Amino acid sequence: MERRLWKLLFLLMPVMALSGCSQDGGDPVVIRHKPYERELYRSITVRRGTLTPELVFTLRMTGVNRIQYSVADSGLEVDRIAVSKGDRVKKGDLLVSFFSRELQDKLAEYGEKEWQDRLLIRHYEKLQRIDKSADYRQELRERRREQKVTQLYMEEIQKKIRANKIRAKRDGTITNVSEKLKDGTFQAGTSLVTEVAGSGLYQTEIDGSVDLGKGDVVQAVGSSTAGRLRVTKIEKKGREKRIVRFKPVSGLEGISEETALTVKWKKNSLADCVYVERKAVCSQDGRNYVRRLDEKGYFEAVEVSLGQEAGEFVVITEGLSGGERVMCQEG
Repeated sequence: MERRLWKLLFLLMPVMALSGCSQDGGDPVVIRHKPYERELYRSITVRRGTLTPELVFTLRMTGVNRIQYSVADSGLEVDRIAVSKGDRVKKGDLLVSFFSRELQDKLAEYGEKEWQDRLLIRHYEKLQRIDKSADYRQELRERRREQKVTQLYMEEIQKKIRANKIRAKRDGTITNVSEKLKDGTFQAGTSLVTEVAGSGLYQTEIDGSVDLGKGDVVQAVGSSTAGRLRVTKIEKKGREKRIVRFKPVSGLEGISEETALTVKWKKNSLADCVYVERKAVCSQDGRNYVRRLDEKGYFEAVEVSLGQEAGEFVVITEGLSGGERVMCQEG
C-alpha cells in the first residue's frame, strides 16, 4: 500500500543512526538523510517458498572467420556485382564477375581459327570420299593437330575468364562490398568483398550447477530474429564450469554469423527460501540492507546477505524472515 511518511530530523543531528547491525558484529548501517525529507514508499512482504531462478546467457557461433575476396588482374573491368552487404550466400554463389576485353578478343580469334580448321577437315574428308585414289591423310593430320592446339588455347583462356568470377568459398554473410567496386573501379590485390563464415553451431560457458542437459531445446533471440537450438554436446571446463554446444533447430533465418544470441533458461528451483523484490534492497559502502517496517509504520535498517537472483526477486540468506514487511522505495 502507498504511504507517505514525513520524517522530521533534528537540525543538530547530521546523520541518523538506525538500529540494524551487521551480522558479523560490525558497525551499524548508517543512512544519511536531508533534514525535513519527504519520501514516497510502499511496503511489501518478504516471501518464503520455492523460487526458480532464471539464467540469462549468450551463445556465439563457433569457427567464425572473415574471408577477403580479391583479383590479381588489374586489366579487368567490373561486369556484375551480384551481392550487397548483409546478403546470405551459399558456397559457390557468384559474388562478382569481371570482363576482360583482351581475353574476349583472344577467345574470339582462336574461335575463328578453330572454326576454319573444322571446315578444312570436313573439306578434306569430303574429297577423300569422292576420290578414293586421292590421299589427304597428311593434310588431315596437320589440320587435326592444329585444331587440338587451338582448342587447348581456348580452354586456357576460358579458364582465365572463369577465374575472373569471384564465388563464395563457404556459406556465410556478406559484411562488406568495396565502395570503389560499386563505382566500377578497383585495385588488384585489395579486398573487394568480405564474407563472414562460421560452423553453423553455437556454444556458451555456464555454471556446472545449471540444469541443462544434452537434447534440451532452448529459445534464443538475436537482433530481429529468434529461433530454437538443441544441446548437442556438453564438456567440463575445470571444476565448476561447462562448455555447452548447440545446433539450430528452427528459425534464425538470415542471421549473421557474428550475431550473439540471448537465451533465458530456468535453473534448479530453490526450495524453502526467503526472497524479496530486488528493489527493496539498498547498498551502501559495499553492504546490503533493507528497511524493515514495524506495525506503527516506522522502519529500521537491517543488514542482509544476498543469494541468487531470479528475475525481479533476490534470495535473502540472512537478515530477514518470511512475512516481514519492508519498504520498497519508488523511483
